[in-house]
Amino acid sequence: MSVPTTPKTGALKHWVVVRLEPAGRYTAQAVGLPDITVSASSCEETLQGVHALLGQWLASGQLVEIEVTTPLSSWAGRADPNDPNERAYLEELARMRQDDLKRTLQELDKGCSNSSLTPIT
Repeated sequence: MSVPTTPKTGALKHWVVVRLEPAGRYTAQAVGLPDITVSASSCEETLQGVHALLGQWLASGQLVEIEVTTPLSSWAGRADPNDPNERAYLEELARMRQDDLKRTLQELDKGCSNSSLTPIT
């Protein structure tokens, strides 16, 4: 299996947890990467430190991006338009939407005389 390389351009995002410690110092840790933890006197310094460490790990190849495929991810969003069950489902959905639209239009035609939104003059 070949390991894909992380792009050298563009921005990657990673969640970071920042905590104010009792001694008044801040600690920041990259979520899921306990080795990337920085303590400093300000929140900004901790974030800069985590940013630098993540950059070093990416540059050195210690941290790489991989794609994981699950059985569900290969199925999600890929319905077979020729599947009779899928067609029946879509037809039923369209019918229900049409019925809902008709009901809504009928209610609007009747008006809402018992509604508290009726202006009182």
